[in-house]
Amino acid sequence: MPKRSSRRGPWSALKRQLRLSIRLLQDARVPLVIRAIPFLGLVYLVSPIDLLTDIALPLGLLDDIVVIIATLTLFITLVPQAIVREQLSWMDAAEITIDDLRELQEDTRLPSPWEEDED
Repeated sequence: MPKRSSRRGPWSALKRQLRLSIRLLQDARVPLVIRAIPFLGLVYLVSPIDLLTDIALPLGLLDDIVVIIATLTLFITLVPQAIVREQLSWMDAAEITIDDLRELQEDTRLPSPWEEDED
């Protein structure tokens, strides 16, 4: 199957990590204790305790971003890797587009079901 063009930067990697985390949070096979980790990061975000104050906006937001990334990374690391691989494969399968299928069809030279026979 053809791979889609890689346009992964730091924001798309973070977006992918967030999508994976949501899928893992919804997976009943992930132990409840491990599923609590991302919520601890959210508790930090809404709590008045802050490593860097939010007065200096760029620096104040930096610690919040670091905490979110760290808790999501810890969460994904502690989830059994077989479950992570399965969820990643489902995510990758969902990224296949019609154009990818058409390209695959052209590469394998299969007849299109939408084209009429000339009989």
